[in-house]
Amino acid sequence: MPLYIADAETSGMADELSRLLGTTKTNAVRTALERALVRAKRDQAGSERLERIMQVSREFSSQITDSTLRSSDADKLYGDDGLPIE
Repeated sequence: MPLYIADAETSGMADELSRLLGTTKTNAVRTALERALVRAKRDQAGSERLERIMQVSREFSSQITDSTLRSSDADKLYGDDGLPIE
């Protein structure tokens, strides 16, 4: 199915890209779209990972209370040498 670009500026950019790549206008548009899709998918995956990290962080921080973390508790876990007590 043909792609009609009604915007003169966009058509001009496609012409310029095809000249720079030494290819047809169709291949230039295809290449640009392929690269844009790769970036968009990567960005979306990164956003989803970041949201999951934030969700885990929120869940973890909601479980921490003042009584959960005390410096005196660390004394029970680690010896004077800084290594865990077995």
